[in-house]
Amino acid sequence: MTEKKKVELPKLLLKTVKCSNPNCITNHEAVTTKFHLAEKEPLRLKCHYCEHVFGTKDIELV
Repeated sequence: MTEKKKVELPKLLLKTVKCSNPNCITNHEAVTTKFHLAEKEPLRLKCHYCEHVFGTKDIELV
């Protein structure tokens, strides 16, 4: 029997998203990207390093 489960975003995203802040260290050095889930609805992520918060239209996957 197959069971359906609801998928949720983790509170911490590693190596998944690129920071949209051009001044962020992750865009200039070999640093692993790290983002915290700031809000679920609407989706907003916060960069661990520069603390830039951005929404779905600015999310770029690595």
